[in-house]
Amino acid sequence: MNFILFLLYSASALQFNKNKFFTPHNKKSKDIQFVDKQTANLIGRNWLYDIDVYCDIDFSFNTKHELYSTTVDKINKLEQYVQESNKGIYLLWNPKNNLNIEEVLFIIVCEKVNDTYTIKHLIQSPYWYENYIKSVHLKMALDDYTNNTIDLTKFYENDIKYKLAWRTWYIK
Repeated sequence: MNFILFLLYSASALQFNKNKFFTPHNKKSKDIQFVDKQTANLIGRNWLYDIDVYCDIDFSFNTKHELYSTTVDKINKLEQYVQESNKGIYLLWNPKNNLNIEEVLFIIVCEKVNDTYTIKHLIQSPYWYENYIKSVHLKMALDDYTNNTIDLTKFYENDIKYKLAWRTWYIK
């Protein structure tokens, strides 16, 4: 199963397509997939490989593609977390796209304590762009998946981008 997921991901991820778009499921949590830590790490390492090969990045971060340096850093932190911790819950966000190809857009690592989920890592695919699907749909999927028991306080302190996107710009 993991190998098939990897092959599906590898085949679809290389498709930069300006006409591609994603549609969230009516029941948002159906776009979230639970996986083991090896699968999440494998996908992250595959993204790292793709960034290295296809994006001409120098891993010393002397690159014209600064956009990817944050993703590289987050993938490396994910690998460290996988090696050091047995507490994580590993999730993938893969809403349907118009090409009918399964593609992982985000890897999410949470920890659950007393029925409250806390995001430890959130890694976006190097192939995801906001115009494909807004990241607020990921937040709604996580809210649905966790029955609104997700604590984003610490996450927002460390990642202003998502705080702005999820808490400020999309206030209901």
